[in-house]
Order: sequence, then C-alpha cells, then structure tokens
Amino acid sequence: MEISAIVVHVDASTHATARLSHAVALACALPATLVGLLPQRGLTPDAAFFADCESSRVAFETATAGAPIAVDWRVGEGTSLEAMQCEGRLADLIIVSQPCAGEAHRLVDTPPFAEGTILEAGPPVLVIPRTHDAAPTQAWPYPRVMVAWSGTRESARAMRDALPLLRRAQHVALVCCIPVSRHRHTNLAPASYALTWLARRGVRACLIGLRGDAHASPGNALLATARTARTDLLVCGAPASDKAVGKLGGIASTLLEQSTIPALFAR
Repeated sequence: MEISAIVVHVDASTHATARLSHAVALACALPATLVGLLPQRGLTPDAAFFADCESSRVAFETATAGAPIAVDWRVGEGTSLEAMQCEGRLADLIIVSQPCAGEAHRLVDTPPFAEGTILEAGPPVLVIPRTHDAAPTQAWPYPRVMVAWSGTRESARAMRDALPLLRRAQHVALVCCIPVSRHRHTNLAPASYALTWLARRGVRACLIGLRGDAHASPGNALLATARTARTDLLVCGAPASDKAVGKLGGIASTLLEQSTIPALFAR
C-alpha cells in the first residue's frame, strides 16, 4: 500500500518547525496529502487559546506554502492522544517529534504523547529527533534506510509499513537484532527470510551486524551501527513493554528516547 495521507502533529513546540519540514518534504516526494493536526488538549477555548491556535495554523500554512500537495488543517478534540487517535486512525503515516520534557507551554504535549501515539493510534509513526533543524534538501529525504529486524510480529509489521519508503531508498540495510542464544528462537523469523521478502518486492538489502561496545544495550548498539552507516532513517517494530502499561519495550524504547536519526515505528 502506498502512503497517500500523512497527519503531522502541530503544536507550539520549538521542534515544530523541523517536524513540519520533514512532513512537507516527505509529502512532496511521495506525493501525499498532508493534514496538520493541533490537539485542543481539553483546554478552555479562551482568547489566549485561540491566539495560540492561530499561530500554529499560520506556522503550518507557512511551511506548506507553495508545496505542490493537497493540505488540510484540523483542530482535534479531547486530549492530545484522543485527537490523534481520531484524526490519525485512517492516515497512512503519522509524524510527531521525539519527546522533550524541557518545554513549558500549554500547547506543547508531554513526553508520553509520542509513545502513546505509537502504541495506540494504529498507523506507522515517524518520529523526528529533537536535534534536527530541518529535513534534507535532496529530492528523496531518506536515501539510506536501516531496518532493525528482530523476527517478531512488530518487526515484520514495521517492514511492511515502511515498504513505500524502502522502495524509494538508494541503500537499504537490514540489521539482525535477534538475541544470540544457545537455544534457537523457533518463533522468530530469521533475517534471511526478511531479505527474501524484500527482494520479492524489488528491494535489494544488505545484511549487517550490530556494532558497538560489548556492554552496550541492543538499542545503543543499533544507534552506533546506524551512525557509522550514515543512516537517514531507521525502521523498527514497536512492542509494548511487558513491565509497564502504556510503555514501549525493547529496542524501540531506546530509539524513541535517544535516536538522533528519524525513526519509523510500527506495531
């Protein structure tokens, strides 16, 4: 399935400009309709709220001005997560920013928002790092893509959802993140299966091993490997934690918190 509709989260965050930059670049390259969503967050619609809404709408219109794509603007009701669930449920892709706890503004969403969107909204979610200022200027923003393969259902779902992006990439690397064990994980699909699946769909991918310190966590080892390979986009399955309700588990948790590379999550 192609990506024909993208919902981008819009708020008063200092990271909104980078988020919108990536959203516009990707929507133009695909091409796809871009929907800007400002969650109301259950706030009382007073004069200050309407002023904030107007400034966010202007930021969205400024970012999309002159772009050869269809655009739409929406203000979602309820909490931020409820608004994203409603407005983003039938999108093909959702774009949010990496969580940041340091901003204090009533139209800036709290860190659990991104995690909740990944776990509850439904579509794949592209998370733009806090450190990014703007999207790449080349025709296709993510020429070098790395897929984190763990052999799980979520890992397979992420690869399927990322297929439109993988087909447009110049270089695709598959990193096997299945834990080394004396006992074979019979329920986990090996990396060779993933390579075959991609090849049947016209994507040539290379298999590379995790790099990094011997004592590093799998997530940190993946990030080190991605930086070495000059990766533009990471693709990762997003399992829920078996230790805490409403939290990501495994490698996905590390990527969401620490990645300096845009990452697409799916479950």
